[in-house]
Amino acid sequence: MTSVLESPLETLDFSVRAFNGIKEFNRNIKTIGDLVEYTKEDLIQSSCMGSRSIEEIIGHLRFVGLDLKKKFTLDDHIKEFDLSARLRNKLTVNGISTFRHILDNKERLFAIEQLGQKCLSELDGVFNDSLGIEVNLLEEYVKSKKPKQTRMKIELTEEQKLNEPKWYFLKVNGLSVDCSKELDKMETLYAQIKANPEIALNKKIVLKSEEIDVNL
Repeated sequence: MTSVLESPLETLDFSVRAFNGIKEFNRNIKTIGDLVEYTKEDLIQSSCMGSRSIEEIIGHLRFVGLDLKKKFTLDDHIKEFDLSARLRNKLTVNGISTFRHILDNKERLFAIEQLGQKCLSELDGVFNDSLGIEVNLLEEYVKSKKPKQTRMKIELTEEQKLNEPKWYFLKVNGLSVDCSKELDKMETLYAQIKANPEIALNKKIVLKSEEIDVNL
């Protein structure tokens, strides 16, 4: 197949009209491989050749087992794309049949078990190379898996500021928690509050600073 792609354009024995139309379309097309990088739509829009010449070009290419590049759309079925068997199977099993499905519901894609970063990188390549759409699913996936940062702000009442030891007033999801000075219990408490907000009013924790970042 490689030798066919590297063969001169003249190898296909086009008619003079078809051959001249190709050269008028792009003089840099010198091999069969150069020609198959274009779509039928590219040739039609160029106005360099008629429909008969275009059909002749397609017929000669198919005679040697080749074709013009297909113009893909988001609504084409995934089976039309050159995907790895693993990726195609993962998408099919999870009910994803087109690339539009992927763009419309990335969360569904990211939720597929054992999809892997290699498959996401492959999808990025198909979007960019076959569809001309610039996406970065791999980067979005990695970002979605990073722990979010939540800043908890501690507010002191005037009475609390005067009292010793200082008890801090912590607001978590709109609920109040009294805090003293033990930072190591912070994440444990926050996890408990997140699971059961009602315990917030009965739990105590002390912070060593008046503001802290906590990974959720």
